[in-house]
Amino acid sequence: MDCNAMRQIDPNYLTWVLEELVAGRERNVIEVAPEEKELAQVALDRMLEV
Repeated sequence: MDCNAMRQIDPNYLTWVLEELVAGRERNVIEVAPEEKELAQVALDRMLEV
């Protein structure tokens, strides 16, 4: 299985984001409508059940 979007994630950028989160600084925060959050949670829960 190949995911083009995942391949585009730069390891250095991911490291920076994680380090910022550990330091208590949120970067690149987005807002998502509540109904979208609910649907996304359902999808994630289904994936984790597998």
